[in-house]
Amino acid sequence: MNVGDQKSFSVRARSFWNDSGIDLAAGGIYQFSARRTWTDFFISCGPAGYSGLSYQNKLGSSLRLPREKWFALCGALDRNGQTAFVIGESCRYTAEAAGRLYCFANDVPGWYWNNFGSVEVIATRLA
Repeated sequence: MNVGDQKSFSVRARSFWNDSGIDLAAGGIYQFSARRTWTDFFISCGPAGYSGLSYQNKLGSSLRLPREKWFALCGALDRNGQTAFVIGESCRYTAEAAGRLYCFANDVPGWYWNNFGSVEVIATRLA
């Protein structure tokens, strides 16, 4: 993406990794915004995610990003969990390295089979 470019893409709740089709540049500054709802088994929420229910709190430390909300929209470079960050409904992100942006719903690995729907994301390169 060049500065000023904008691209939209979908993130499916059931996919462990969703390829955004966007290559981020090291040092590039990006604005992300997301909308719509997706569903974790029977709990619908937006891209900001939700606080776990009592029975889920036992599994909270097993989330891909344990300190973040269940089903928060997240991104990572080149499918590397060490680079993961929360997008939620909106965020500004400075890429520390170059790489392809992949996105996911923050859930417990192995439990993506009961996820439904997708959220729409708009990415804009600011600098």
